[in-house]
Amino acid sequence: MIRLFSTFLIVALFLLGRDAPAQVRVSSLGDQIILIQTPRSNLVASVGPDGAALVGAVDIGTGDAIADSLKTRVGSPRRFVIETACLASAGQGDAGWDNRGALVVMQEFAVRRMSGPFTSPVRRPRSEFSQFFSLTLNGEPMHAVRQEPGYATSDVLVHFEKSNVIYLGESYSGDGYPRIDTSLGGTVDGLLKTLEPWTQQSGSRFVGARGKVASFSDILAFRDMVKAVSEQVQRLKSQGRTIAEVLASQPTKTYDARWGHGVVTADTFVRDLYQSAR
Repeated sequence: MIRLFSTFLIVALFLLGRDAPAQVRVSSLGDQIILIQTPRSNLVASVGPDGAALVGAVDIGTGDAIADSLKTRVGSPRRFVIETACLASAGQGDAGWDNRGALVVMQEFAVRRMSGPFTSPVRRPRSEFSQFFSLTLNGEPMHAVRQEPGYATSDVLVHFEKSNVIYLGESYSGDGYPRIDTSLGGTVDGLLKTLEPWTQQSGSRFVGARGKVASFSDILAFRDMVKAVSEQVQRLKSQGRTIAEVLASQPTKTYDARWGHGVVTADTFVRDLYQSAR
């Protein structure tokens, strides 16, 4: 009995020591539209008899789990990936999706920023677009449209027209404060311009880079928060305050309870706003 228990314990410790397989959570957004949530990002996919079209920030660690989740929901091996530039996809290349037989499409500025070289099976996306890319699959028209630079110059919004689902990526972080990366050309004005048209769209559902599916009221509250904090930081900077002084004034204090628990910290958000301010 002791020997059996010892053997069991050794096996259990060995299994615990191995890397756990990447997990994804799948939920329905419509007849043939699904939300795929990984530990790092949200993705949206059209699935059905024509195959699958995946939209979002793909990363290497969850590729196999996502591919498996698509396989059980489609009637064709055809795969498309509209890859977006988000915090989760930085340095990930095409995350191996070309090697899985998918056509990977990405906004051209994001592709140009990929430094490489990549190690097989990861590579640069084979296809790029400048302002607009359109695809219809499983009866669902999908429109990928480049936006004004908010997070970066490669910001893209994808509209699933039939289902009225809008993938916003880093333009709506979903889990807290946004990243406005000035080193990638991001600006607060660009972020606000992207959000503005959707603040009154009561029939739409919005998927951000992370977090829960949002309504127009969530987008409105997010827009108002970004605008208010930005104006405060702008005012302090115009008064000659240093970044240390601006941080000490806690310009996000009013909003931290709701927005201060995401990947981007309040201090990072304020620093981004300070850099973006004229």
